[in-house]
Amino acid sequence: MKKRKIYLASFFIAAFLFILAGCSQKTQNIPAKKVTASLTNTKTIPTFFFHGWGSSINAEKHMANAAKKAGVTNTIIQADVSKNGTVKLNNTIPKNAKNPIVEVNFEDNQSGKTSYVKSVITAISNKYHYAKINLVGHSMGNLQIANYINENYDNKKCLRLIK
Repeated sequence: MKKRKIYLASFFIAAFLFILAGCSQKTQNIPAKKVTASLTNTKTIPTFFFHGWGSSINAEKHMANAAKKAGVTNTIIQADVSKNGTVKLNNTIPKNAKNPIVEVNFEDNQSGKTSYVKSVITAISNKYHYAKINLVGHSMGNLQIANYINENYDNKKCLRLIK
């Protein structure tokens, strides 16, 4: 029984260290990536944060600010999605943006519409011409992301999902 506990503890410690090693990328040795004026921006990848059911953009702020403090990004903007799917950006992404974060706020925070996810991704894509994106969601936000992927997996016009 004691050997089993030791093996189990060793397994969890090894798994934790493996995950920690993968998450702790050192960015100080990597030169800052700059956005080019080309039609497709491949130098930086925006990450969209989607909140859960009945929530708001405030649920995303702690994680986004932690990423900025860690040096993962230097830009955080907000995108408000109205009930009819219209997207209003509260700021712009500068040319020197490093992996910008887009905090998405749904006015209708209890519908779970997949079209809202597509609306905000399309709005950012049309304005900044990114080739790739990352999507992060909490609760209903994850379901909306999953449905967006399911509905658009074969759509060549959609941006390439990295994470």
